[in-house]
Amino acid sequence: MITQGTLDAQVPAGDAQLLAKAQPKGKLLMVEGMNHVFKRAAADPASQQKSYGDPTLPVAPELIDGIAAFVKSVPHHE
Repeated sequence: MITQGTLDAQVPAGDAQLLAKAQPKGKLLMVEGMNHVFKRAAADPASQQKSYGDPTLPVAPELIDGIAAFVKSVPHHE
């Protein structure tokens, strides 16, 4: 699974798309408004910076939901 936030200032969304193309059986989850530390933030630098240092800000709920759905979709062997 490849996860990427549309507001990641450190890794461009295109990199995630290239990884997904290289692994066609994988899953790409693009989370709108999520940054590099998996939190929702505005595009402005002040909002981005605050999200890095504020541990009270939650992880983007779409990320949690996406990971849970991915794990449930993977065949399990017993």
